Formats: sequence, structure tokens, C-alpha cells
Amino acid sequence: VDGFSNHITGIGDRNRKVAAGTYVDEPLLDMATIESLFKDNDLAYKIVAKPVEDALRAGFCLRRKDSSPEKDAEDSEEIMEEYRRLMYVGTDDAEGNEDDKFTRGAMWGRLFGGGGLILGIRGAGALNVPLVVDRVKKIEFVIDFDRQDMTVRSWYPDGRPETYHWTRHGMGYAPDRSAVVHESRIVKFP
Repeated sequence: VDGFSNHITGIGDRNRKVAAGTYVDEPLLDMATIESLFKDNDLAYKIVAKPVEDALRAGFCLRRKDSSPEKDAEDSEEIMEEYRRLMYVGTDDAEGNEDDKFTRGAMWGRLFGGGGLILGIRGAGALNVPLVVDRVKKIEFVIDFDRQDMTVRSWYPDGRPETYHWTRHGMGYAPDRSAVVHESRIVKFP
């Protein structure tokens, strides 16, 4: 039996046999149940995590537009060291990519239907103002989040979200915090 029931034949309904077929809209799983399944059920975990792990298994390398391969290799190691510093702060595993913030943000996107990263950037003003790329001095921190952590606070005239109110809760990887974050400072995993 799928989502359909027929009250005449009794398919999908044991009590009423006097009405024709209707569609029964099954309730979706609530966020607490989804989170519990992910944490406590190996199959549910694999359904969410495996595509993300497969996509990120090979890693990545960095290249500049107008640079030599030697310069790229030199810069890449320095940049990757900074990447590791940002992505593994406050996580359990600094060797593999299972618990890095990038992977978790992508997993939260698959699990909850939305996730991502908040970028804390020095030199570019407060989190709630638009990012001006020319003023970026350094990425100070990265915070992974799921869609439970974000609420739209303001909208652009064309209907896109402009700012979000972020409140940390959910999987328990960081202490409770909150802030208003401009959309230009978010890497989204829808």
C-alpha cells in the first residue's frame, strides 16, 4: 500500500467501506526523528553520508588563474594548512574529512534539506552587512549549520533572502550562539 486508500475495497483503510478512493497524505518525519535516525541508524547514516563522502573522497587542489604549477604547489600547501585550521577547529578528527565542517555542512544539506557554512571574515565588516571581497583580509572562522539553525530575517525586493538569523542548536557540535548573517557570507548546501 502506498499513499492511496480506497474505502470501498478497504485498501489502506480498515474501517470505512462506503467511500471511493482518496489520497492519504502521510506526515513527513519531524526534525528530531530525522536527527535521531541519522545518529542511531547505520542505514539512515549511510543514505545521507555516502554520496557526500564519495563526492569529497578525492579531495581537491587549488590553482590561481595566472600562475605557474610550481607557484601553485607552493601556495596550495599554505592555503590547505589554513583550510585545515578553519575546518577542523572544534571537531574530533583533523586527519580524515569525516568530521570537517565542509563535509558536515554538505551532510546537513542532504539530511535536513538545507545546510552550509558561515564565513567569519576579517576586514569585511560585521556578519550582517554585505561582503565586499576587495576588503577581505583573512577568514577568521567557519561555522557549519543546518536549516534548523537559520531563519530568514529580511528579504531583497525580488524575494530572495537577504539576511538570516542564525541560532546554533541541533547536532550539538558547538555551544549555543546566535547572530544576524548576510547571505553573501554563507556557503549553502541546499
